[in-house]
Amino acid sequence: MSGVRVILLASLLLVIALIFSCGEYAEIPYENRIVGEDGPAYSSSGEPDPAGPSSQSTTPSSQSVTPSSQSTTPSSQSVIPSSSSAATANAPQLIWDLSMGGAVSTGGGWFSYTDQSESGKSTTDYSCEENGCDWVDKENGKVIFNLSPSYKNCIFDDCSNGYFAYAGVGFNWNGNETAFPIPTSYTGICVDYSLSIATDVTFAMKIITVGNLYNYDDFEINMPARSSSGKALFNFSGFKQAGWGIKGNVIEAKENAMGINFQGTLKSRNSSANRTATLIFKSVNLVSNASQCN
Repeated sequence: MSGVRVILLASLLLVIALIFSCGEYAEIPYENRIVGEDGPAYSSSGEPDPAGPSSQSTTPSSQSVTPSSQSTTPSSQSVIPSSSSAATANAPQLIWDLSMGGAVSTGGGWFSYTDQSESGKSTTDYSCEENGCDWVDKENGKVIFNLSPSYKNCIFDDCSNGYFAYAGVGFNWNGNETAFPIPTSYTGICVDYSLSIATDVTFAMKIITVGNLYNYDDFEINMPARSSSGKALFNFSGFKQAGWGIKGNVIEAKENAMGINFQGTLKSRNSSANRTATLIFKSVNLVSNASQCN
């Protein structure tokens, strides 16, 4: 019996040895493998995949993980206007300088006017009849205003003691009597000029409107005397009415602007002496800020 036991024990040990030997090389099923571990990946058939683990199947693409720069950050064009459109909106606009003669860049031209149409005696030496309103013929853009009130044939109801003599020059924005809405991006007019006036003369820049909206009580701003030529900024916010005509606002005046006048006027209606003003023009520009008038 002992011999049989020995044989059985030996057989059992042999079987155990064979089992352990086969288990050392047992294959891990494909569906239980951790994709990305060391060693070859396997295809669905159980064969090694020569291409290795698929990055597509393990990690989402960079596009699906992180949105593209276009989807997260608006393009520069949607945030800031292009330099071209910004420059167009904000750059100063030259309306006139001496090289342009009697024309202005917006299609209109210069003219002169006086109180002679209302029986006054005032004059200017800038006459369309004389030189076609062409500044080229003027000495450095100079124009002289002679202000002289007339008591004879006075057509005003309350001018028994005289009236406010006036004379001026101006330009129409267009070549006809139509509105030229001044763009809202422009906040003022830059004028390069010099001006000498008598103490009892006032000089002003006026916004003239289509249809005479304010019955001659136009929006205006005082132009101070200057002994030498230089640029001065006249903000539209500083244009005011005298208060005796039809009331309005400067935004409305800009939208209905037909032209700009530069006018000398006697301060006193009782003045009987002639007074003069001498204006020398160099240029006129529309500007959107003070730095553009340096």
